[in-house]
Parts: sequence; structure tokens; C-alpha cells
Amino acid sequence: MFVICSPVFLFAQESTLTIPKVPLIKVSDVYADAGSYRSNFGLTDKSSYLKLAPGSKLLAGDFNGYKKFVSSENNGMIQSMLIGIKLRDKQKTGYRKNKLIRVGFSYYTSLDTYLNYINKETIRYDTLTSNLTGQQFFIDSISEDGVNLMHSSEQLRLQASIIYSTESSARWCFYGGIGFSAGSTMNNRTVIYSYNNSYINFDYQNQDERPLYKLDEQEDYTTSNNFVWSVFTTAGLDFRIGKKRKFWQPIHLYLELHPTVEVVYNSYGKNPANTQITSCFGVRYQIQK
Repeated sequence: MFVICSPVFLFAQESTLTIPKVPLIKVSDVYADAGSYRSNFGLTDKSSYLKLAPGSKLLAGDFNGYKKFVSSENNGMIQSMLIGIKLRDKQKTGYRKNKLIRVGFSYYTSLDTYLNYINKETIRYDTLTSNLTGQQFFIDSISEDGVNLMHSSEQLRLQASIIYSTESSARWCFYGGIGFSAGSTMNNRTVIYSYNNSYINFDYQNQDERPLYKLDEQEDYTTSNNFVWSVFTTAGLDFRIGKKRKFWQPIHLYLELHPTVEVVYNSYGKNPANTQITSCFGVRYQIQK
């Protein structure tokens, strides 16, 4: 019995010892997505713009009597290219199924922020009285002085995150994780636009106004690139397009939300932290074995 069984034991031992170890990491997926974002440049008054444009003649005057309109920011777009990296399991013979690391680059399109100062003066120019009804119509001379301030910036960031998911081979998959991004602003531009617009305003015969003259002046400034970083969490839903046809099996569609804490630096220092929720929609290609 010993002689008969010993070759079987020896074969089993040999096959166990010769199972090859896999590399520490493996590129498993390629991601491409697009979404929207908002940033906080901290440009809330004239003094903050003066730090970006210290030689501005349009900001050198006194703004007493001007009304300040709250700064507003338009939504920018994010475009990302990422790869998914799987980690080797404890046995070193395979990879962890429901955990991966994503790394790549994100490009943030230009985001504009605005601030307006306006001073409007109205002077009674003439009064017309109807001979039939006695109704009075007023003609006013209006002079409007304004200064519009705009700052725009693009960003390029390196992004990394750890993702945990439900069963990745299923048709639908939920996942979440935590990540970090860091990079630089680019193409920083500050525009200061001053105007004086005078016109006659009518409140009869459906005539609103007749312009007298308009004077415009503009200054453009560029500033150096600055550091930007963020910490975010990820919550997403992944959908595999096909399970039977080989062509569609590796292609996935996904939707993600990123609750984010972000800090953007300007030429004069750090801005207050900005909290936001960004969203993106993308395509994932699963690399076959």
C-alpha cells in the first residue's frame, strides 16, 4: 500500500510547490469619464482682486457709493483618464476581487468667477403733462458707472483612490472608496472691465431708453500657476453592458458622486476650504486575462 500510494503523494506535493506566484499588481481596467465641478477662488471684494492685479488703474479709485454684487461662479467640467490596479492576494497566487486602486489624471476646464461694482445716478430730465388727462410722464437722465471683475483658471491634477465593490462579475455593481488629488492651476487670467453708460429713460409710448454715450476700458492680467488639492469619497454604480456576447462583456458604464473638500491657492495665499459634491459619468473597459 505504501509503495502504491507514495507516487500520488509525491505528485500532489510537487504540483503544490510549483504553483507560480503572480506579480504584486496588475492593470485591470481603463476608465474615461466627464463631469462638473465648482471651486472657491476666494475673490469676494476689490482688495482680493488688487492682489492679482496690483498695477490696475481701474481699481485704484474710490468705490464709495458703488453697490457690490455677490460674486458668482459658473460650473466647470472635469475630464479624467484613469487605470484600475488590482493587488495580489495573501496566497500570492491571484488578485483581490473586490478591491482595487485607481490612479490617473484629471483636467478641469476653465471656471470663471465674477464680481461687479455698479453706481447708478438718476436725474429728472423733463416732465411731460397730457392736456387731455393731466397725466404726467417723466423723462430721466441716467448715468451708470460700473466695474466688472473676472478671474478664470484651469487645473491639471493627479488623482488616486482606493475602491471597494460588491461582486464585480455581476451585471450591476455598487462601489465606494476614498481618494486624494493634487495638482496645479493653469492659464490664470484676471480681467477688469470698466464702463460708463449714460442714457435717457422714457416711461411713455413703450420707449425705455435712448443711449447718449458709452465708454469702455479693459485690463488683462496673467498670474503664475498655483497648488490645488482635495480629499474626496466615492460612491458609484457600475453597469456591465453585456454578459453573453464577448464584445460587450468588458465594457461598463458607471455613474459616480464625489463629496469633496477642496483647497485652491492663489498668488497671494490659500483660500478657504470649499466643500462640494461633484458628479461624473463614464465608461470602463475591463482588461481581459
